[in-house]
Amino acid sequence: MVLQPYYNAVFRSVFILYFRKYFKCMYPYSFINGKIIPFNKAFIQVNDLALLRGYGCFEYFCTYKGLPVLIDDYLKRFENSARELDLPLPYQKNEIVQIVMNLLKKNNITEAGIRFILTGGYSEDAFTVSKPNFIILIEPLKIPEKNVYRKGVKLITLKHQREFSSAKSINYLTAIRNFHVCKKENAYDVLYYFNNHILEVTRSNFFIFKENNLLTPKDDILHGITRKIIIEIASKEFKIEERELPLIELNAATEAFLSGTTKKVLPVVMVDKLKIGNGKVGLNSKHLLKLFENYISKRIQEFQDKYRISH
Repeated sequence: MVLQPYYNAVFRSVFILYFRKYFKCMYPYSFINGKIIPFNKAFIQVNDLALLRGYGCFEYFCTYKGLPVLIDDYLKRFENSARELDLPLPYQKNEIVQIVMNLLKKNNITEAGIRFILTGGYSEDAFTVSKPNFIILIEPLKIPEKNVYRKGVKLITLKHQREFSSAKSINYLTAIRNFHVCKKENAYDVLYYFNNHILEVTRSNFFIFKENNLLTPKDDILHGITRKIIIEIASKEFKIEERELPLIELNAATEAFLSGTTKKVLPVVMVDKLKIGNGKVGLNSKHLLKLFENYISKRIQEFQDKYRISH
């Protein structure tokens, strides 16, 4: 019938609205092991090493204007994480890109978070890695409110270094265990340090400005995609130093910020009880945020041209 596509579209829209009302954390369709299925039917067995031992890796990124603009960058890091954990990725890059595009279309959304998960697989002895389960989730996008960028945030420090720091593993034991401490201290997040050197935030990278010099830890961290972009665009205007960053050097910082997929360039105005600079959001941090947004605009154009998407 001529009206059938119309009724199908209406049904899909009603279903999505109904689903979002009762399952607010995810969009209704997910991908698991070769199939796009309703999220509430996406299951894996309880003997997966991800559940038994916390063994697996993941990746998370977001859309810009409804498009997975930086998917190539994040897929490269996801592939690296899988290699670090010796987990074979069952799909090629172009296949994953197409799956993501299909998922975004089927979920009928504009902006979203996209999460890849690669598990240790079903283990007969609860220890040996087997064929991984590959999952893609589409999630509501949660970004900081504008006033957070205007006021800046507070971090609290914690002595900790992640295992396999160059891999984005699913093990967030320390971060989650200490989340209540953040709330108690009215802090935004936790800044890890080890051997008196700053490393990273639980889900972000960390930078400081010393006047017009931009400094960030180099080793024993997860090298973020946003971090990489910031270093690239900032190098044209600032002196960049990737090196060990002693905790004591926070005393000389004129500005600080954390970087991440949803946070972009988020100013930090206090660490523990130490005021960073004058305790206000700095001009350099504001400028970098604008540079980052301009960069993303260019990447949107490049993505549209590469995949021949109409503007």
